[in-house]
Amino acid sequence: MSEHIQRNHVNQEHKHEHLPGPSEGYQGLDFVLETASPPLLSETPFIERTIIYYHRYQTWTEFFRTLTGPAIYFDTFRNTWYDQEGIFHKDTVTRRQLASAWLAGLNRCRFHENLLEYVESGSQDRQLLSSEMKEKLRSAERLWRIYFTEIDQAIRLLSEYESANTTPARWHPYHPNFNIEDPQESQMLNGRSKKEHLTALFIYIALRVLYLEEEGYDQNFSEMIDKLDCARHRVCKIKGLSTFDSDDESDPPAPSDRIERPDTDHTQTTSQSELSAIRKRIPR
Repeated sequence: MSEHIQRNHVNQEHKHEHLPGPSEGYQGLDFVLETASPPLLSETPFIERTIIYYHRYQTWTEFFRTLTGPAIYFDTFRNTWYDQEGIFHKDTVTRRQLASAWLAGLNRCRFHENLLEYVESGSQDRQLLSSEMKEKLRSAERLWRIYFTEIDQAIRLLSEYESANTTPARWHPYHPNFNIEDPQESQMLNGRSKKEHLTALFIYIALRVLYLEEEGYDQNFSEMIDKLDCARHRVCKIKGLSTFDSDDESDPPAPSDRIERPDTDHTQTTSQSELSAIRKRIPR
């Protein structure tokens, strides 16, 4: 059997906090938890058109019992395309980045839903807010719900491929008028979407979410919570992905970081660029 990568170290003193429950209906939790604490993996990556993956480590007994070959573990998701000038592009998001975007999206949804529910609950102090600020809050809640749903449903479909030991041959085309700044629910994945409907949009939305997470929460909304004496939202934290305190030991590089790939500057530029640059990266 091939050599394998040891499981990432996770500080066992910390436990997950405020994980979503079954009643919330989110699909990506198991994928995210396994990303935070990955299994033993082969050293050699397998590079397909859409996905880079590893083989999960198996004992000889498990290997001979498996009729479909070694189980796979998705690591990096890729979208390659040519622009109108014939220039080749490759955009990627790692599994760890996708899991981090899922976690950030969940917490952003909770933040905005919690505040919006309070504002619309009939509390007397809600009159302190202008109509403009209320509408801004509703728009932010809608945007984060759409972002998170796309990532969550994409993970559901990716997990179906991974469980079947297959990769998508290509990404399904997405709506030609998609606007990452103002996405429409009718253009996005939902609970009825099949894995054949999976587009590459989750790559760009995950990078957008990570960029916004670096920017921080809207200061106006944070001040609004203090002004209205609104209870804080439940912050989900996951061992291996979240920072619990300043004494946390940093994890060793995830499998993604062990691969040397050309064009990695594209990923870095996309995740840290302004909105206009991110929109340019989405192929038409």
